[in-house]
Amino acid sequence: MRKMQVKANESAKQREIDAAKARLQKIAKAGQLFEKNTFPLYADAPNGDFFEWYFLKRDICLRDIAFLNKETMRFSLATEYWKGTKWENGKPTRDNPKFPAIHSAFRGATGVVTA
Repeated sequence: MRKMQVKANESAKQREIDAAKARLQKIAKAGQLFEKNTFPLYADAPNGDFFEWYFLKRDICLRDIAFLNKETMRFSLATEYWKGTKWENGKPTRDNPKFPAIHSAFRGATGVVTA
């Protein structure tokens, strides 16, 4: 009976370790997705002149935004719009339209992108 209890405890610990590894992999992937095909969104960023111009044309002055978080806000020239997408076998049935978009990361207390 004691051996069964030890085996059960070892199995539970391994499941916890595996779950923690899976969470870390998801967090790493979220960070990679956030960085992929996006650019920092602030006036002094590389390519900042373009972003500043883009938003000024829409009456938004990036320099006037007091708390624009440089690490959390990013810009994409072509983000796929998924609303109304029909799926078959886990894939969209057609290409979706793409639009410029602001991306904002959800970060945990440590600053790591979590979603």
